[in-house]
Amino acid sequence: MATEYQHMTKRLLSLTDVAAHLSVSRPTAYKYVNAVGFPKPVACEPGSTARRWNVEDIETWRLTNEAVKDGASHASA
Repeated sequence: MATEYQHMTKRLLSLTDVAAHLSVSRPTAYKYVNAVGFPKPVACEPGSTARRWNVEDIETWRLTNEAVKDGASHASA
């Protein structure tokens, strides 16, 4: 039961929120989202096309990628 509750309380981010969390522009965040190794989004509800990213997954990814540490973007344009 605790696991279900923990899952329900996870913070989910929109693409705009992902960009803000990583301190990058939306186009750069979109490049990250399409990159190999970036966390996969989850559907907001069954049958919906809206997707969100788990903030914990984004933070783990950020910590393992030098290009986005401390908000520094080194993605190629």
